[in-house]
Amino acid sequence: MRHLMVDIETLGIQPDAAFFNIGVVPFDIETGESGEGYASYIDLNTIDNTKFSYSPGTIKFWFNELDKNKHYLENGGITMQSVLIGVNEFIRKTFDIIPFKIWSKSPSFDLTILKHALNVYSLPILWEYFDELDVRTMEFLNKAAYLEAYNNFKQHDGLQDCYAQIKGISAVYRSLKIV
Repeated sequence: MRHLMVDIETLGIQPDAAFFNIGVVPFDIETGESGEGYASYIDLNTIDNTKFSYSPGTIKFWFNELDKNKHYLENGGITMQSVLIGVNEFIRKTFDIIPFKIWSKSPSFDLTILKHALNVYSLPILWEYFDELDVRTMEFLNKAAYLEAYNNFKQHDGLQDCYAQIKGISAVYRSLKIV
């Protein structure tokens, strides 16, 4: 497995947006097989408001999604820095020194925000910009195959969104007869 899916749930839409949930999952694009992922929630009280932004519209959206996030509200999370260290440890353990492709929906959103957070805490970015790939491009190439594979997943949970996006892009990849 030389691919990694990343999904974050944010509190804004700017490149420096705060986020409260992340999921990362290694996978094989040809088969759609995924490995065990890493997921964590962030304690909002630990986010430095001078380094991360919030969007009123996004916060309003999450208020409308409270039922889906009861687990988080009841159990809280850990510090942003601890989550980011955990993500990097997971990536190192999963890929060692093997180059890998990193996917998100879309890299200009999730990965930009993640890189901002890593920079805030002076943590390394463990991938190269040219290894960033976009789920939305695959969805565009064959929306029917993507949506058929994507059905029946809980949305707006970083880990579950990763698994759904993996199924979707792998279905598109196979439909393109690249395998």
